[in-house]
Amino acid sequence: WIALNNGISYTSVNSQLTNWTESMGLRGTLQSIVRFNGSLYISSNIGVVKREKNRFIPAENISALSNKLFIANTSDKKHSLLSATSAAVYQIIENKAYLIENANIHSYSFVKSNIFPDIFYVALKNGVGVLNYKHSRWKFIGRLNDIEGRVYVVAEDNDGLLWYSQRYSGVGRCNVVNPYQLVTEGVVKYVDLPF
Repeated sequence: WIALNNGISYTSVNSQLTNWTESMGLRGTLQSIVRFNGSLYISSNIGVVKREKNRFIPAENISALSNKLFIANTSDKKHSLLSATSAAVYQIIENKAYLIENANIHSYSFVKSNIFPDIFYVALKNGVGVLNYKHSRWKFIGRLNDIEGRVYVVAEDNDGLLWYSQRYSGVGRCNVVNPYQLVTEGVVKYVDLPF
């Protein structure tokens, strides 16, 4: 039997459930988990770890609160593992974190643009940022104009409009006219939304 937040569940003793503990190197408050290039990566309030055999090995150069791991698929058919942290945005390669150029900024999550190739939006402590992938290199371009406040989640709809959520402040929407110049238009905020 398994106790859950909203009830209990039953599972077979010989099920596929796996349990990892601190003794295996898994520490902190877990934030996100992804499988990337055949390996399992987990972010927590104390950094990022990679599962190797039966251990979790900390990624070098990253010890900050790691909010979200994200697999970024680029137009050159390459894949990068990105981490949004309270200190910066990093690219994780094997067991090492590499700071993305100009990305010393508190970040929460990512979304890939469907309109602009190799543009990725980043939810920031103050606004929405833009990452660009060009010639196999990542670069933080800057913050989009006219979006202020702590943004936790970003999403792009089928019409190319960028939506973002701000805890306790509602939801915003804008049209990104030119992400390379950080230009937006039509910024609208929706507050007092029903729960």
